[in-house]
Amino acid sequence: MCDTSWKLAGLVAALLCADAKSATYVVSPTGADTNAGTAGSPWRTIQNAANTLRPGDTVLVGPGIYAERVKINVSGSAAGGFVTFQANGAPGSVIIDGAGIPGTGDLISLINKSYVRIIGFDIRNNLNVDDKSGIRVAGNGDHIEIRRNRISEIRGVHAMGITVYATSQSTPISALVIDGNEIHHCDPYSSETLTLNGNVDGFEVTNNYIHDVNNIGIDLIGGERSIMPNQALVARNGVVRGNRVERCNDPYDGTAVGIYVDGGTDIVVENNRATGCDTGFQVGAENAGAVARRITLRNNLSCKNLKMGLILGAADSGMGRVDGVTVANNLFYQNDQQNDWAAEVLLEWASNCTIQNNIFRVLPDTAIYFYWEDSSTGLGNRLGNNLYFGKADGEWTWKGTGYNSFAEWQAGSRQDGAGKFANPGLVDGANGNFHLVAGSAAIDMGVNAGAGGLDMDGMARIAGSAVDCGPDEHRLVDAWVMARFPNSPVSLCDQLALDADNDGANTLFEYAAGTDPLSRISVPSLSAYTVRSGSSTHLGLRYPVNPAATDVILAPQFYADKAGWLVATDKELSAPVVANGVSTCQTVQPCGLAPRTFRLFTGIR
Repeated sequence: MCDTSWKLAGLVAALLCADAKSATYVVSPTGADTNAGTAGSPWRTIQNAANTLRPGDTVLVGPGIYAERVKINVSGSAAGGFVTFQANGAPGSVIIDGAGIPGTGDLISLINKSYVRIIGFDIRNNLNVDDKSGIRVAGNGDHIEIRRNRISEIRGVHAMGITVYATSQSTPISALVIDGNEIHHCDPYSSETLTLNGNVDGFEVTNNYIHDVNNIGIDLIGGERSIMPNQALVARNGVVRGNRVERCNDPYDGTAVGIYVDGGTDIVVENNRATGCDTGFQVGAENAGAVARRITLRNNLSCKNLKMGLILGAADSGMGRVDGVTVANNLFYQNDQQNDWAAEVLLEWASNCTIQNNIFRVLPDTAIYFYWEDSSTGLGNRLGNNLYFGKADGEWTWKGTGYNSFAEWQAGSRQDGAGKFANPGLVDGANGNFHLVAGSAAIDMGVNAGAGGLDMDGMARIAGSAVDCGPDEHRLVDAWVMARFPNSPVSLCDQLALDADNDGANTLFEYAAGTDPLSRISVPSLSAYTVRSGSSTHLGLRYPVNPAATDVILAPQFYADKAGWLVATDKELSAPVVANGVSTCQTVQPCGLAPRTFRLFTGIR
């Protein structure tokens, strides 16, 4: 007889070890730190959890106000997992409040820590501080995630929202995620609201909302020797995506930027929106010896900012340099709202920069499209396939020479030979709808290189023969969805996946079928049928087709046991035949005793 007792003992031991390695604790304003930290006997302070958690542990912090500054003294690990600090209540109900706490400091701080998550807290009232933050990460570490927190009323000077100071020369801060946070009504001047500074290698700054602050919104910094003496160790290898920055305004000099790469390298800045700031975007290098290089700005919206839409380059010869920046498929819309004769794009000390596939839609009065004062500040800069519109006798300045028409600009600068001066055809730019209308001059006008994979709606970047200029890739479905869901709070891409009328068909299938996505009565039908042919039986599909939906793929698929769903080929299913708005197709081979399972795949071209 086979003895399995050792196997059973090993299994039990493994389960006991796994249970011992991770636990969930609870903090409540009604608890005590001498308690067990359970739901029935919770701890009182977050700090107690920050002293106690072990790799894999989670603390759930209940609703209430916690008047404490939290210093996280624990780390997770790759083997054991994250230590997670999570607000456990409705948004805004779990509050870390610095009002009335003696002394100054960060409301949450972690130094030389790894595998830490901070999720969902309302962090506020860090008052009368100097160089302090709502959340501060310092030293070195990896796998730090700061998600869905609300930070406000950080007041004083250099009073920042989220600050990452990577000060270790030997070990970077890496695998850093800052996602879905809201930061507002803070006093970062003359620092930044959300900043990554120094030896940060590998990061994602995504889906954050920053507004109503008195200096820069998001900043990726390198070359600041007070943080990192080695100027080669800069914020690098990261992505800044899906953020909104609004009303970042310096009350003294008017130089606040929404999103700023200051000496960082190898960074992609895409699908962000900057509105009402002093300047929308900037790539620069304020510190002598620093070089911001290999930066890509694509598919962004820089709209109605007070001065420039974009500044590219360091401000003067005593600063660093900018090299090898790609600015592609952005929309610069009616910046210079202060009527201060500011350019949509200002080029300073920068070289080898490519500016292509953008839309420049200027104000009717102070129309400066592009300004580069002095050719000695850079070499190898190039413009191509950009679309301009607004004041016909606006101003382009190239290497110090001004031009007052687009034709003069093309001839004199020998730039933008494939560019156009034409109406980009925005649906309703004045009210923030920057999608392209059918027939827009921007459609298929761009060059594909550098455009990225997704447009501002999260849909495939190329839909036609070439990429469209600007951040939107026009499709017929865009206007159809926007007409039916004019005030949708979700993106167009997300709306296509929703079933608004709960009839079992998502918006995209309703469009493909020509039915009403807001009526449960109007339901697209998908039916199977069988056809007898001699002694054989064939399976068929019938489904409605909207003849105007030429930008949609309707592809019958069959289920292969090992490979999953595959597109049916002519060996499996006949090509669909459309008649009177209905498509039919059927299996080519007899079903036999093992009939195939078919479905209809719907997608965007």
